Amino acid sequence: MAQLDPSVLMSLALPWQHLVVCSRDEAEAFSKRLTNVHGCVCPIIRGERCATEKALLRECARAYKLPSYFGHNWDALDECLCDLEWLPAEAYVTFVTECEKILPDSEDGFRMFWEALERASRAWRIGSRELTGSDDSPIVPFHVVIQCSSRELGAVRARLAQTMVGTIEPELLPPSIQ
Repeated sequence: MAQLDPSVLMSLALPWQHLVVCSRDEAEAFSKRLTNVHGCVCPIIRGERCATEKALLRECARAYKLPSYFGHNWDALDECLCDLEWLPAEAYVTFVTECEKILPDSEDGFRMFWEALERASRAWRIGSRELTGSDDSPIVPFHVVIQCSSRELGAVRARLAQTMVGTIEPELLPPSIQ
C-alpha cells in the first residue's frame, strides 16, 4: 500500500477521496497534525454516530459547525458544504472514521452522503458560482479521508465502489507530517 502524501491534501489534485487503513485514533491524530502543521480545517465525521440519516446529518452539522438555519436534509447539507463561509480555510480535509458503520441499512442515504461530499469537492476545486451560488467563490482544496480497519477494508471498498465511480486504492498514513 502506498503512503498518503499530506501535500496532496493541500492541493486541488484528484482524487478527492482517500481510503486509509488505520485505527480511528490514528486518523484523528493525523487530522490534528494536519490542522496544526498546515492550518487545514479537518472536520471529523464519526461513523459510529451515523447509523441513521437523521444521526448522520446531525453529525455533519456538528463536524462542520453548520449554522442554525441548516435544514437537516440532503439538499441543505449540499448547500452548506458548498458554502462554508463560517468556516474559512486554506484547505478542507474531512475525516470519516469507521466508515463501515455509516447508514448500514440505507444504501440510498449512503450514496446521497457521498454525492454531497463529491459535489462539495468539485465546487471548491473549481470555485464555480453555478455550484456554490456565490459571486466570489474561492478555489480551495476539499478532500475526504476515509478511515477503516484492515478487517473492514474489503467490505468498505466494495460499498464505496457501488457508490462512487471507480475503485479507491487503500493508503497508509505517513508517520509524520512535514
